[in-house]
Amino acid sequence: MSDPYLCQWTLQSATDELLIWPDGCRDVILVFAPDQPAQLLLTGLDQLPRSVCYPAGTLFVGARLAVGSFLSLERCLPFVGDDRWLPSSELPAVLTWEDSLPALAEVGRGWLSQFLHANLQPPQDWVVDYLQFLKLALPFVPHRQVSDRSFRRQLVRATGAPPRYWQNLARVRRTAGVVAASDEPLAAVAADLGFVDQAHLSRCLVQWLGQTPGRLRKNRASVLARLAAPDAFFNPAAGG
Repeated sequence: MSDPYLCQWTLQSATDELLIWPDGCRDVILVFAPDQPAQLLLTGLDQLPRSVCYPAGTLFVGARLAVGSFLSLERCLPFVGDDRWLPSSELPAVLTWEDSLPALAEVGRGWLSQFLHANLQPPQDWVVDYLQFLKLALPFVPHRQVSDRSFRRQLVRATGAPPRYWQNLARVRRTAGVVAASDEPLAAVAADLGFVDQAHLSRCLVQWLGQTPGRLRKNRASVLARLAAPDAFFNPAAGG
């Protein structure tokens, strides 16, 4: 059985605005804004880069869900639209803003682990296999004979998005990594990765990440660090 979530993470925002890149994953996040009650957020699937605004200093304690995982309150179908605030009635009173942020983060991680253990259902194994084949740029053959239309319908039902979304996301994240990691001419990178030309490559990066190739290379270290975080194509069992 596949793991229902990929990792837990903690972040305290240094600014009022955060830029989110599409990674194919949904996150369950405890949000601790200064002097505000804790809130529980389930994010949707992103198809474009987007900015989210919270007061500087907001603490986020989150878990990145494996693609195809769903919460029991979703009635067996993943909710993949816009971000969704979950009922906060289950949040204990201890999850409130206080001076000791490390202690708050520790309590939040413990509560979130218990919540996920009680409410999160794992993805089907074939979904994990499909994403790993995309990561390796290999053709995927379903375990049983189904038509292309049936497979598309099953994938949308399990993940919330059709094959084209996952194919394009895998390619653009792979492309961003190659562009940022090297100084190879962009025309050569475009040819190697199956783009029509350099302009096509640049348009895809701007559409999905809001970044030109030059900007990715200018901020190489931070870009590669962001792309190394667990995403839809991360497989804990295989080490990435």
